[in-house]
Amino acid sequence: MCTLAAFISCKSAPQSTDVKPLDLLDDASAFYIKLPKKTDPVLVERILRSGVEGLDESDAKIIASHIDTIYTGIARSRRETTMQAAISGSVPKKIVQSLLKKHADWNQNEMKIEESGRKYFYYTSAVSDMQLAFPSNKIACVAKDVSPMLADFDSHSFAEDFSHRVSDAVYEWLGDAGSDIRFYAPNPLSFLTILTGANLNLQLNYVCGSMITDAQHDDQYIMSIEFDFYNTKVVNTGKAMLALAFGLTNSQVTQNSPANITVSGIKIRKQQLYKLFLL
Repeated sequence: MCTLAAFISCKSAPQSTDVKPLDLLDDASAFYIKLPKKTDPVLVERILRSGVEGLDESDAKIIASHIDTIYTGIARSRRETTMQAAISGSVPKKIVQSLLKKHADWNQNEMKIEESGRKYFYYTSAVSDMQLAFPSNKIACVAKDVSPMLADFDSHSFAEDFSHRVSDAVYEWLGDAGSDIRFYAPNPLSFLTILTGANLNLQLNYVCGSMITDAQHDDQYIMSIEFDFYNTKVVNTGKAMLALAFGLTNSQVTQNSPANITVSGIKIRKQQLYKLFLL
């Protein structure tokens, strides 16, 4: 799914150094994640290998070594999981040519932006329902339909468009330059259900937080999460449910306001995060 997404550059596509990957995500996802490669290179490699048939471990390592950060939005329902990703990174041209030749099932298509007349290329594959696009040599796009992302790239590059489709809260939280994994869930129910395996209907406005790899156990993260409730009457009940779901024996709970708490020091196995990506 993300394999080709960081390493194809197109000579005929307009180049830009000003567009941020977050500018290209839409507001339709239930939760968003910023994944710096240096924080969990194994997860990046697994995402790459899960998305493209036949990608071997050595290819995934080569590509991952040139990825900086994956910004992704995910929406899940009973019928399907949809994902879009904007990826920052750059791969030398000779690697691009080699991998394109090796994975020849990707077909090039052309899209013309009606407002500007500029053209962009995107790629489709018979073995995947995802499309890949590479509007510059530093940004790649992955989605079932990349055309809105390409249109946004064009407007940000050449029309001085400084807007973004995700909320300001999502943009600011994920836009931080730190090396931790960050997440923001405007619709937190599905996010928490996948993460904990429990149906936590806690009447939440949002949850957001960060993760770092546990220095003492490389198979788990140390996580901090902020929970914002829209009903103060369920906060105490929510604390009890969260304690049961996450096993908060050694965690700290900070009451930020009557309806907002932060739980820090949560230990979760990396496999729980991998479930968000169906890995």
